Amino acid sequence: LHWPGSASDGGNYMMGATLPGCPLMAVGRSPRLAWGVTYLHADTSDFFIEDCRRNSEQRWQFRRGDEWRDFQERDEVIHRKGASPVPLQVYSNEQGTVVRDLADADDGKYLSVSWVGQGTGSGTSVACWLEIARASSVADAMDIAAANSHPTLVWMFADRDGHIGKQASGWLPERAPGQGGLVPVPAWEPARHWQGKQDPSTMPRQYDPPEGFLVSANESLHSQGVARIHSHGLPDYRFRRITEVLAASPTIDIAGMQSLQYDVLSLQARDLLPVLLPHVPAGPLRQRLADWDCRYTPESVAAASFQRFYQYVLLEVFGNEEGIGWRRMLYLCTRMGYSSMVLTAIDRLLLRDDSLWWKNRDKGELIRRAAERTAAEPPRPWSEVNAFHFANRFFERTRVGRLLGFHSQRRAMPGCQATPFQGHLLATATRESSFAPSYHFVTDLLSDEAWTNFPGGASESRFSPWYRTDIANWEAGRYRRLLPRVQPPTDG
Repeated sequence: LHWPGSASDGGNYMMGATLPGCPLMAVGRSPRLAWGVTYLHADTSDFFIEDCRRNSEQRWQFRRGDEWRDFQERDEVIHRKGASPVPLQVYSNEQGTVVRDLADADDGKYLSVSWVGQGTGSGTSVACWLEIARASSVADAMDIAAANSHPTLVWMFADRDGHIGKQASGWLPERAPGQGGLVPVPAWEPARHWQGKQDPSTMPRQYDPPEGFLVSANESLHSQGVARIHSHGLPDYRFRRITEVLAASPTIDIAGMQSLQYDVLSLQARDLLPVLLPHVPAGPLRQRLADWDCRYTPESVAAASFQRFYQYVLLEVFGNEEGIGWRRMLYLCTRMGYSSMVLTAIDRLLLRDDSLWWKNRDKGELIRRAAERTAAEPPRPWSEVNAFHFANRFFERTRVGRLLGFHSQRRAMPGCQATPFQGHLLATATRESSFAPSYHFVTDLLSDEAWTNFPGGASESRFSPWYRTDIANWEAGRYRRLLPRVQPPTDG
């Protein structure tokens, strides 16, 4: 959710997009500084195993070495829309919180979860954002951002003097030696506990790189600092595509950045097609994929064919019973969406000639079978495969919402999970979810203006005529000019 707007005070101003309910701008600019953020995907939580028992007074305890200690207990009530509240008894200690209610449990071992934000001092995050908005240089803003506690972010900065910077931020746990956080460890062994927080100075940062530009697109940052950030790999397709476009551009201007924000070329497809295409039998599918420019435009039939082909390859290669299993693989492909960890690992494997995943099987034959299954289906444009509707969460699934026309018609979503315009749709339980740009912002610090669009409107009220005013601009790639409302300074 974003709320576009501007604010000013005595010649100083901010304009961009706020998070509703928060006095801060997630992306925006002031007269001297522009900023934006992407999510870092850092590991800020770990599971532990607690050894639990009831004492003689029927109070739950946990073990530390040979000593038993009492849990801290509190009662919570989970209020649910359209259903009765659920009472929950919570058991916690200095290490974390047990993930289940122990009220009807037997003595035994149970999972607990630790989050680095449960420590003191995490409330300084909002103040950090406000300080950044007052900063006058990239160097100052990077120092402020480095101390930000939550959430884990990658900040991108530019200032009026021509400096640029990239700063990762957020608290990260300092794990015990030999602990990576991927699997739960015994909490009754204090040596395995977190050893505090990592030093913020170890977080990745770049200032005025020789390339003349910086890129952030949720890529892995392991190689850019000494902090231990991710326990698994992250895809870099979007990062590489943005880098490719900027590196090939002799100049970068407003129009070029607007075009880049709507780029739908997939480097995932470009990487995988040379590996997969030789095993596709001759015919319309092979020709369609060979002629494809790897762009996920709504009208592209080849984009839909490749995506279906890719899903079948995953089912054939990794969905066998000795592997992930076809039911789990189908779920990963269709219901949950593409897990970044699974996606990254699978794509790297597909580029290899040999792997235990297809030991005693012919990789080429598996790909050929996937192609035959794809070719047997009628071709469709990407607009029919990757389509969504705007939903009002308050009125969805209600008769009132249907009668009042609050359910929009299905719209084509350009792009996919691997393109700069990240048009990725998935289902969570029975609810449609989407990953797509929720706010576009382009500015040149030599002027006091910005260009924006977003999939919404100037009012949060569903009954307002301004509720959807910017959707047409967002779909068409048109931008509105945003100017500051600077108030003259007052005497006194």
